[in-house]
Amino acid sequence: MDYNAGIEGSKLMDFKLKALTSLITVSLVAAAYANEGDITPNSATTGPVAITSADVSVTSSAEESVLYELDASASQNAVSFRWRVAEGKGVFWLQEKPGGGWRTEVNQAKATALVPANHIGIAVYEVSVTDKDGNTDTRQVTMTAISPLYSSVEENPAKPTEFPDWGEENTYMAGDKVTFAGIKYIATKWTQSTPANGAGWKFADPEQLREWNKSMSYSRKDKVSWQGKAWKAAYWTQGNTPGEHSVWLEL
Repeated sequence: MDYNAGIEGSKLMDFKLKALTSLITVSLVAAAYANEGDITPNSATTGPVAITSADVSVTSSAEESVLYELDASASQNAVSFRWRVAEGKGVFWLQEKPGGGWRTEVNQAKATALVPANHIGIAVYEVSVTDKDGNTDTRQVTMTAISPLYSSVEENPAKPTEFPDWGEENTYMAGDKVTFAGIKYIATKWTQSTPANGAGWKFADPEQLREWNKSMSYSRKDKVSWQGKAWKAAYWTQGNTPGEHSVWLEL
């Protein structure tokens, strides 16, 4: 027997044995990962990804509210959802479903954006999605509500002279029109009081939502926002807090 050939054969056998041992080790490690429930040892952990509707334009209506569905159900790795009115709060609203109460926040994947009748402008709705570890991701949807007579908000002509800014030094007679803090008012009698803080004023648009004010008097059908909800007066009232008195009906 050739002595050198015997040495070479021994080395080859040793190499094959080491290769087999390595293969068995790799198989055992892979089996251990599988038993522990790891899907892929090399896969990276990913957080939540918010996926939602695209920006949209809607046409306002003079007769009824306009609704638009916001949908974040395609978001990835999300176990909870929260929609909110990020811009336009008090004018634009959310509903859990069509016909439901008016809200500024909705805690579900789908929500209904609501544009009240006779309202135009821009609203920003934001959704936050959270995964099982508490990580969050957010996305925004911009909704532009335009008049049925114009193709964009910019083309809708304003009439600043019809409702000039209220003046502290001015005296107003019944029928005079002013704008105060972005809200339009009409004087009901001679007055020097501040709109929203004294008698002598009524809202030019009863449908327009504004924050409830204890000092303001409200007529039947006037609408206000209070603590994230919308309310409508059933009859004349002053100083009665929405949600604590039957004069206010939740929308």
